[in-house]
Amino acid sequence: TKSFQNADENQPVSDLVAGDILALIEESPDNYTVMYPDGREAFIDKKHAQLYENWLTSLQTSQKTLVETSKQFLGLPYLWGGTSPKGVDCSGFTKSVYFLNGTIIPRDASQQVHEGELIDDKKDFSNLLPGDLLFFG
Repeated sequence: TKSFQNADENQPVSDLVAGDILALIEESPDNYTVMYPDGREAFIDKKHAQLYENWLTSLQTSQKTLVETSKQFLGLPYLWGGTSPKGVDCSGFTKSVYFLNGTIIPRDASQQVHEGELIDDKKDFSNLLPGDLLFFG
């Protein structure tokens, strides 16, 4: 979706993608007035956004939703450093999938590897679950 300079939606300010978080300035019946990190202000139609607290409490994260979210990224181009539906790299993919399900994990694989718990690779992997992340190297 896009944000606009005015509520008439005729002058785009920027594209928005799933997971974008902007500062709320004001709420009207139809729009949010928001501020970007660089100080630009814009209008977003309420049909395309929701307040962070409402979004977070609406999540029902499960192994199934993690897998469903990951499938939404199928076919996206590889983009080094990418963390959005416009393109992702490996760790940006996992960060985005978990974030869109309400869990914040570090951005890079070199940091993600230190989260969670170690497994013994000499034994079987029968207790692994959908959504588990495995790192090797």
